[in-house]
Amino acid sequence: MKAIGYVRSYNGCLESIEAQSNLIRAYCLRNGIIDCEICVDTANLRAKFDRYREKRGPISTDNLADRFFPVWTDIIERIRAGEICTIIVDTVMRLFGNQKQEICFFELCREKGVEIIEICETPSPESDRIAAVCHFTNVSEMKPRVVLEQLDILYKEAVSKFGTVSHIYLDKTLVSSKQKNLKELIQSPYGYKGVVIASLYHIGTYMTVAIQNANRLLDAGVTLYSAAEGYIRPISKTDLLDEELRVAIYDREMKYKYPVNCKITEERLRVFIAAKTRWTLGGVYYDSVESGKTELERLASESDQYDLVVLEHFGKFNFRTGQLYKMLNKVKLNIFSIREGGVYFDRGDRDNIQGNLLRTRQHD
Repeated sequence: MKAIGYVRSYNGCLESIEAQSNLIRAYCLRNGIIDCEICVDTANLRAKFDRYREKRGPISTDNLADRFFPVWTDIIERIRAGEICTIIVDTVMRLFGNQKQEICFFELCREKGVEIIEICETPSPESDRIAAVCHFTNVSEMKPRVVLEQLDILYKEAVSKFGTVSHIYLDKTLVSSKQKNLKELIQSPYGYKGVVIASLYHIGTYMTVAIQNANRLLDAGVTLYSAAEGYIRPISKTDLLDEELRVAIYDREMKYKYPVNCKITEERLRVFIAAKTRWTLGGVYYDSVESGKTELERLASESDQYDLVVLEHFGKFNFRTGQLYKMLNKVKLNIFSIREGGVYFDRGDRDNIQGNLLRTRQHD
């Protein structure tokens, strides 16, 4: 009996296959597992789906793996024959296609005494790592293919940005109190060179929490890259304050019980710009509760006049982190907040990968 590492890509992503293989090999080295066989399923599921639909119509997921993942089917036969004692994967979602298959597979493993090791659930504190992928989802049990396609895209981006992916942190719930892998990463980044996320939303559904978590990673020396927002950088590493930039102030009236005077906020931002930076203030935009976001729309239309938008805090755009990407698309400028520790977004080439992530959801 022997240990095997199982690697699967739903879209034939070679970077994902390499990253998964490296994760498994690194785990085996750390834990003294010798002669671990790496088994790879490289099916481009989307292309096969299209060909299958052309020939036979709609696809049932009951025997999905049998049709498209022959290596996985072979592993099941080897388990039945008693040839396998341990299966190592980056996430157990690689091992099934739907809930029915999952139940049958785990029952078979339990019956044959096969141990399943999920690397993303068992981080260890070595400091020789390069990069990590962090993600969470609420569809992992119902639609694992969607989640894994997103992970493959993030794998590919992490490899292109940092060279090697040494760990994946995947939480299968939207409930922040149950996201133990995210908490593990935030509390102990383990000397990662970089962390890749789908969006800032995936490290905090509220802006204040997301920015706090981002700052903890940045303070630990981690380069943080978001598919939606681009590089998220600390001000201390960018010398942004010393650059000669033309900036705009944006403020929005909040529906507080005791509203803050907008003039006080504007004056605070003006003092910061004059005292702490070499920026030139080019315009002030203020939206009241009654006016909605008309000034934000005007700022978006005049964005070519500025290099940066300055806010009191990111909540002035939206308290919900998920809305930030829409705001960034409107304004099309880097955004700087004086409250959240000097984090700003270097958007870079994030549009391409974000488009890929969105496209995976069209095949639910």
